[in-house]
Amino acid sequence: MFMRFVRLAVKPELMEDYVKFFEEVDSKALRRIEGCLFAGLIRPERSTDCISLTLWKSADHARQYEESGQYARLLDQNRPFLIDSSEWRVQLGDDLTLQYGPVESEPQVDTFEVTAASDDDAPTEEELSHVYLRLTSIGVQPGKEDAFADLYTNTVIPTLKGVDGFRHAFLVESTQVDNDVLSVTVWENKEKADAYETSGRFDYLVDEIKPLLSSLFQWKFSLGSSGEDQVVTSDDLRVEGFEMLTGD
Repeated sequence: MFMRFVRLAVKPELMEDYVKFFEEVDSKALRRIEGCLFAGLIRPERSTDCISLTLWKSADHARQYEESGQYARLLDQNRPFLIDSSEWRVQLGDDLTLQYGPVESEPQVDTFEVTAASDDDAPTEEELSHVYLRLTSIGVQPGKEDAFADLYTNTVIPTLKGVDGFRHAFLVESTQVDNDVLSVTVWENKEKADAYETSGRFDYLVDEIKPLLSSLFQWKFSLGSSGEDQVVTSDDLRVEGFEMLTGD
């Protein structure tokens, strides 16, 4: 599977209308595209920006969607809801003279290959309706990506499956940034996700994976083991919470 994030700066006053638009237009259009397994809209806890999250059968399906022009056409339909993100730049005009004017900047697109998952099949739209997502960004040591995926499959996922409120987990590896992996966990609600983090199981899993993490994380951990204040926190792993805004 393949995961794609499109970061969207939505006008705050149009947020409610945009969520309805996404469900009625974007989501339905994406479901008709070959290879698209899921399309949903998520929002960080402390931000008005949104992220369009899509799951694809393969990277080829996602690439074909973008190269076909379907992504550009769908994005154009979304623009009335988005904050004007034009930038003033110097550019070469058709008459070969330098011109200074606004150029519309495109939303940031992040792409990830799914390297491990709690289920063989992609979750259904109903299973991901109005859930809570917890994204943990992790820096893995170069050359340890396969070992980390094995550990995630054999230790992290079985542990998570025993936690109340857990639904799905994906380990994804960035196609744009080397050694950058992301753990995407899906929860029944925020309360269940918070209870997991404070239960001690999150700390247990951090201990399990830390030998494969980057040297920066290892250095932070060694400082914390000298009797000083705890240094390894969820912030070191860049944990973020997201609300799924769409669903029946």
